[in-house]
Amino acid sequence: MQKVTVALLAGTAALAAGMWFLPRGSVQQRAAVADSAKSAKSVASDEATPLDADTTAGSHAAVLSSPDLALVRQWQKALPAATKEQKIILVDSLANLFTARGKFDSALVYREQTLAVSKSAPRLLAAGEAAYMAYAVASNPDLQKAYAAKAQQYLTSLLAIEPNQLQAKIHLALTYVGGSTPMQGITLLREVVAKDPDNQEALYQLGILSLQSGQYAKAAARFNQILAKHPDDTKTRFYLALAYKELGDAAKARQELEFVQAHETDPAVQATVRDYLTELKTP
Repeated sequence: MQKVTVALLAGTAALAAGMWFLPRGSVQQRAAVADSAKSAKSVASDEATPLDADTTAGSHAAVLSSPDLALVRQWQKALPAATKEQKIILVDSLANLFTARGKFDSALVYREQTLAVSKSAPRLLAAGEAAYMAYAVASNPDLQKAYAAKAQQYLTSLLAIEPNQLQAKIHLALTYVGGSTPMQGITLLREVVAKDPDNQEALYQLGILSLQSGQYAKAAARFNQILAKHPDDTKTRFYLALAYKELGDAAKARQELEFVQAHETDPAVQATVRDYLTELKTP
């Protein structure tokens, strides 16, 4: 297996190195989440859970801090007797807490509850982003598929209302790229770049996809376009080095890797960079 392929696909290394080496990852995907039976049940349902449902912390109860768990229990206990307006506030508070702790599957449970009250653009965005983040960090393939379907449902509805939500379109694209219809995702990413030619996230994802498909010159062009505006982006420089390596330009590959080596402190990234530099020095 080519070393560039190992770097792009190694999930364990991705977690150790801040998600650098995971093609499904985006800049925001830095948290790990436990896949719970409750989450699977929630995602599989076609209907939003009623606002007064007795939703619990599920498997996350064991990993929440004592103050967090106390807040969750307090807010859940207040739900049955709360007015409609109070329930929305409580559910939003629960969703925000789980989001802040990186428990996106539980956050999605509560985001979906608010959709039973209002399918406004902000609520569709919140539910779509929760589903996308749950998809992005899930390790179970069935859950990945289920979360991706939820993200597609909510983000597509959002874009029908607000078509210029480019970050939402990128996240929608990535659910397709990681599924059975990757060209649908690539088309969406290209639409983002057509609307915003310097969009860093869309250019990065297109560059990664070009690198994966062996289109190294195209990948280098995408990464260089990013660096023209963001010269200190070490992640982009790392992948640009891989593109140069595959194009046979060892000098440029070493230059990019040495920049990453000088500016990155993550030990896993440093180890990977050293490996590549050693390989490039080997005749």
